[in-house]
Order: sequence, then structure tokens, then C-alpha cells
Amino acid sequence: WYRDNKELRSANIKENIMRESGGKTFRTQSSISFIPTRDMKMKCGSSSEQFPQTKFSQPLEIRLRYSPKLNISLSQDKISEGDKFSVICDSKAYPDNVAYKWFFNGVEIKGEDGATLDIKDISRKHHQSSIKCSVSNEIGRTEVATELSVVFPPKILQHPQSVTAKKGENVTFRCIAESNPAPTYLWTRHQHETLESVTQN
Repeated sequence: WYRDNKELRSANIKENIMRESGGKTFRTQSSISFIPTRDMKMKCGSSSEQFPQTKFSQPLEIRLRYSPKLNISLSQDKISEGDKFSVICDSKAYPDNVAYKWFFNGVEIKGEDGATLDIKDISRKHHQSSIKCSVSNEIGRTEVATELSVVFPPKILQHPQSVTAKKGENVTFRCIAESNPAPTYLWTRHQHETLESVTQN
């Protein structure tokens, strides 16, 4: 027996030799048992002392049936606010007649049933949102997800407030900004334009 043109020497092979009626010829029946783990081609070969050249059967193809194996990726490495991009769900399955479903933060996107999801005008509110691709065939269903990282410039959420203090007292100003990557803070004293601090407070 041969698997992908390589002879199998240590396999579960059984042979049954029978004498044909008339007593001059023999018939040998060979069978092999195994559990396939991948797609392959099998064939058997036979020879005898009088005919040492091996004769081969027609190859038989084994195709494994399996549920979709998925890989999810984005059409570009960096996604900035306002960009248009695609999410690609690469599927390998057999049978390869598969059905796609897409989910955004756990909610199904109706009408999207292809291997590619197009997104436009992405905004900062979608930063860290989850996009999930679900693919099924008659064997089963597989899901894969990715989290969006949207790059956007700083926006000040809380401005510093003016304070009244006596001479010699310490005062604290607080500024809160939002951005991706995380914002850095610079405090300057306007009269002299000197750098006072690089922390949030």
C-alpha cells in the first residue's frame, strides 16, 4: 500500500490468499485500516516472483470533512479616525460551501454575508470595538474576532479651572485628555513660557 506515493510498511494491513477453482491460480485480497488526519491519495501495488514489476491500482483520494478554519485580518496596519478599510475573514473548510455572519460588539450586521467586511468613516468611539466573523458549513461553526485600535488626536475632556489662593499656598490644576496613542501633558507658565510639568496634574 502507498500513501502519497510512499510505501506503507508498518500499517494495519491484512491479506487473505485464496486458491481459485481449478487449483492453479491464487487470488490475494489485501485491506488496510487507519484513521486519516489529512487529505491524501492511496493506492495499492502487487507483484509476484514471476512478474516482479509492480502493478498499481488507480489512486483513491481521501478528503477530510472539517468545520471552517479561520484567520481574520485588516486591510491596513494602522487605522486612523475617518479611515475606510476592510476586515478579511479567510476560511478554509471542506465542504467549502460556507455561510458568513459578521458581528460588531456582539450585534449581528444584517446583510453582510461575504468574506470581507467594508468599514468607512471609523471614529474614535469605535476604538477597542470587537469585530467577529462567524463561518459555518454542514460540519460545524467557527468564530474568530479582533479588536479595533483606532488612532485619533487628543481631545481635552476636562479643562483646568482657575483657582484663588493666598501667596505661598500650593495650587493644583488638572487636565484630562483622550487620544490614541495615550496623550502626553505639558504645562507651561505663560509669562515666561517655561516648562512646569509633564504630568496630568
